[in-house]
Amino acid sequence: MKSDLMKHKPKDSSREEWIETWTNSTYVLTPLYELLKEKVEEKETIKENDFDSPNHYQKWAFREAKRQAYLDIIAILPPGCK
Repeated sequence: MKSDLMKHKPKDSSREEWIETWTNSTYVLTPLYELLKEKVEEKETIKENDFDSPNHYQKWAFREAKRQAYLDIIAILPPGCK
């Protein structure tokens, strides 16, 4: 994912500038990381109303897809904010 992110860097910045900027952005990305971790934990817990719909497997699959999306975003965050 990080290589895909690097493909879309601004054209007027070098590779080194982009990496330095990405790494120094931890001030703003740390709260995002903490929020995403909370969302992942929220999606991992089973609640009483998870079985209230006839097609609860679909509900679980949708929730798992959301959880995986959060984990994918966490994977591309710079190491300093984790």
